[in-house]
Amino acid sequence: MNIMVTEIYDALMSAGADEEKARRAAEALAVSDRELRSQFADLREDNQKMRTEMAALRGELKGEMAALRGELKGDMTKLEGSLRSDMAALRGELKGDMTKLEGSFRSEMAALQGGLRHEMQGLRGELSLIKWMLGALIGLWIAVLLRMLFA
Repeated sequence: MNIMVTEIYDALMSAGADEEKARRAAEALAVSDRELRSQFADLREDNQKMRTEMAALRGELKGEMAALRGELKGDMTKLEGSLRSDMAALRGELKGDMTKLEGSFRSEMAALQGGLRHEMQGLRGELSLIKWMLGALIGLWIAVLLRMLFA
C-alpha cells in the first residue's frame, strides 16, 4: 500500500471500521488511484501525439497553401497575357474596321461632291439661260413700250 492508502486505512480504522473492510477499501482506492494515474498518463501521451500531428498538419497546410498561391499566381499571369493578347487583337480589328469605314465614308463623300458639282453646273447653266431669257424679255418690253410711246 502507498502512503495515501495507509492514511485512508488508518482513518477508517480510527472511525471504527472493521479491519478487513478497511483494508479492502484502501486496496480498492489504491487500484483506482493506479488506474486513474495510468489513464491520465495515457491522456497526456495522446495529447502530445495530437499536438505533434496538428503541427505536421499545419506544416502540410502551409505547404499546400503556398503551392496553391503559386498556381493561382501562374494562372493569373496566363490569364492576364491572354486578355492582353485578346485586347490587342480586338484593337487591331477595330482599327481595320475604322479604316474601312473611313475609306467608305471618303468614297461616299467624293461621290456626293461629284454629284453636287454636276448639279451646280446644271443650275449655273439654267441660271445663265434664265438671265439671257430675262434680258430678252426686258429688251422686248422696252421695245414694246418705246413703240407705244413713239407710235
